[in-house]
This record gives sequence, structure tokens and C-alpha cells, in this order.
Amino acid sequence: MVLFILSLKETECAVITQFGKPKKALTTAGLHLKVPFIDKVNILPKIILEWDGEVRQFPTYDKRMIMVDTMVRWKIKDPLLFFESLSSVNNAIIRLDDILDAASRQVVSQHTFESIIRDSNRIIELDEKTIKLLLEQGFTREDLKFPSIMLGRSELAKEMKTVVINDLEKMGIEVINFY
Repeated sequence: MVLFILSLKETECAVITQFGKPKKALTTAGLHLKVPFIDKVNILPKIILEWDGEVRQFPTYDKRMIMVDTMVRWKIKDPLLFFESLSSVNNAIIRLDDILDAASRQVVSQHTFESIIRDSNRIIELDEKTIKLLLEQGFTREDLKFPSIMLGRSELAKEMKTVVINDLEKMGIEVINFY
């Protein structure tokens, strides 16, 4: 039997398929053997990849619209599982669009506008000059009171990250950073 030598770089991993079915994953750089015409090598990146979604508009719990921009840094954690679930980085990006859009919509729609944009209940006191100017612009004293929040923006980002991580781990993807 004739064997071919396959060379993997440190920035690559590969999944060997036989007649379209995944056989094994190669995660170490160096030389590997493959059977010609039977084994097909599917090269995947082993580096950290970045997904930057489109800015989307979602309604909050209190029916106010907010623009959300999400970004994820990720890498392939399990090449075999990744290949079986998605087969390519392009398919992963399409799937990331769907998962992050759903997670963003879910978290934003369950919380008020103030909870999403603020991170604490700390409010800077307005000075009398600013209050007078706002009252002249048509605001009332009631408008100048800020509602308290239960969770802030940081906690909501963690909640969204948890939802996303659970979905992506099932596809062999590890989330590095979530913005």
C-alpha cells in the first residue's frame, strides 16, 4: 500500500475523512500519513477566529428599541465534533449569526432599557443649573428620576455569553471572548 505524507502547520488542525465520513482528527503539527484516493484531508484553522456581527435592533422588555452590536472571539476546540456539526468555518460563521442573534434577542427582550445600558444604580447628581436647563426644555422633575436596576449591562453580557457557550460547545467551538 502506498502512503502519502501530509504536513500540518502549527496554525492548522485537520480531519481525515474516508469516503465522506470523518475518521480521525489531527491536532498536532508535523508529518502525518494518509492513504491516497481514500483519505481526504480537511484542513481547519487552529488559531483564534473573530466574528463581528451586524448591528441589530431589538425591543427591550419595556418596548423600547435598542441597537445591539456583538463580537465573539472563538476557536475550534474539538475538530472532529466541529467537522461533523458544521464541516467548515463558513458554515460556523452562518451558525454564529443565528445563535448570537437569538441570544441577543432573548436577553434584551427580558430586561428593561435601563438595565441594558447601565451597569449600576449609581446616578450622578445633577447640579441646579442642569436641572433648570432641562426643566426649560420641557422635562418634568419626574423625568429626572432614574429607575433602579436589578442587573446591569455586565451581568446581562455574562447571561448572553452563557447561552451562547452552551450552544457552541455542542459543535466543538470554544468561546474565548464575548463582547
